[in-house]
Amino acid sequence: MKTALNLTDKWPFVTIDPALSEYRDKILFPEKLKQANQVLKTAKFPPNKNRR
Repeated sequence: MKTALNLTDKWPFVTIDPALSEYRDKILFPEKLKQANQVLKTAKFPPNKNRR
C-alpha cells in the first residue's frame, strides 16, 4: 500500500496495490480464524436494547 500526500488537502490519498487482490479469497491464518470463531461462540455479550 502506498500513501501519497497531497499538500493542498488535509487527508492523504491511499492507493492499494493491485497485487494484493490475489489474497482476496484466501484465508491466511486458518488457526487464528478457528480460535476467534470459538471465542465468539462462547462469548457472553450484554443484552442489546435496540435489537429487534
